[in-house]
Amino acid sequence: MEAAGKNFAVVLNPLFNENSYEELQVKAPALLGRFLAGRQADGISVTNNGDIPAGSINRLCFSILQCTGLRITRTVYISCPTCGRTKFNLQEAVKKVKEKTSHFRGLKIAVMGCIVNGPGEMAGADWGYVGAAPGKVHIYKGSEPVLKNVEESVAASELLRLIEEDQASR
Repeated sequence: MEAAGKNFAVVLNPLFNENSYEELQVKAPALLGRFLAGRQADGISVTNNGDIPAGSINRLCFSILQCTGLRITRTVYISCPTCGRTKFNLQEAVKKVKEKTSHFRGLKIAVMGCIVNGPGEMAGADWGYVGAAPGKVHIYKGSEPVLKNVEESVAASELLRLIEEDQASR
């Protein structure tokens, strides 16, 4: 169509018959993801004849679009699995950071366990929360540390403060 001078959006509209949201969470991304990731489609509109509320289907569609990078509607989090160098409860840190920052749209925030690999593994993140020593965290903006040796107990709040200041200055 482009050769003919026409440019149309391609929107996929599959029909499902699922009563289980968990089943739909598996089937819809499996079917749609490859087309969206390969940029063979521009959008999706999922139809389901089962007993799943429309709001849940809409959230699923936005999640699929978020995962493929076609539409970013919420914060993206990156975290390492954890290793012997991690000096704090990484899962709890991720939870605290998410609680403080999940309302930001389109940010990529990394929560990393150690200063050895964390800065490299968080490449591409807008903000980073990186374990530096027992009970201490460095906070990064992009690849640059902006606060060092922040007490873990206040680090998520400090990250929130920095993000809010940065957003307000734009």
